[in-house]
Amino acid sequence: MKLPPQHIDEGPKGILKDLEALGVIQFLAGERIQMPDVYRIAFTLGRRGGVKPLR
Repeated sequence: MKLPPQHIDEGPKGILKDLEALGVIQFLAGERIQMPDVYRIAFTLGRRGGVKPLR
């Protein structure tokens, strides 16, 4: 049986809560979100500022 996310009825903020509980994201000051590059690249999400990764 497949269960829906626990906080899905709260909308996008609820999904963010579920992602934080899974350890995929971390909330930072000023409504910023920290996501490891492994997830960001896998989900094809771009960077929105911050420190650029080393090459």
